[in-house]
Amino acid sequence: QPVFDILVCMGYVTRRFDERLLRFLIDEKLIRLDEPDISVKDILENLEKYFFVKRRSDGESGYILQLHDEMARLVRMYVWPYLDNSGEKKQTLLRAVDQYYDQLISKHTGEEADILRAEKLYYALQRDWKEEGKRFWFELVELGNENINKLLPGEIKDYIESYDSEIQYAINRTIAKIE
Repeated sequence: QPVFDILVCMGYVTRRFDERLLRFLIDEKLIRLDEPDISVKDILENLEKYFFVKRRSDGESGYILQLHDEMARLVRMYVWPYLDNSGEKKQTLLRAVDQYYDQLISKHTGEEADILRAEKLYYALQRDWKEEGKRFWFELVELGNENINKLLPGEIKDYIESYDSEIQYAINRTIAKIE
């Protein structure tokens, strides 16, 4: 069960899935780790062995797990709709990830905090691109932070065409100013 829960979560949490996030999602009851004889190490080994999950160093003596992009897309397309018809579980997961990023951002400064804010934007856009994601994108623009501004055009590019023409204009004008 924990392997399946993690795999499902990794379908949406594609940026910074590390052991701290894993522990956070277990504490939030999004990943069930009910079996005492199964360790996190066992779970990770099964994910790497069977589900196209790769472990890479995060530079802080830890690691980040990454589900292959195509596998993540397939999990979102074929597994999530079966598990979550209403979309409530997805929203719960993305809200938990938002809380996790708030904790991370509060512990970092400089470029690392900037990267974390852009990653948080990625999940805000997934959760609610129409309002919350758009609002957060413009809030980050207002910071005038050079590190963040380099990342903003890439984060919003998949959503621009979905907004009405006035918002598209504002986003494209802002991107032009950034560039």
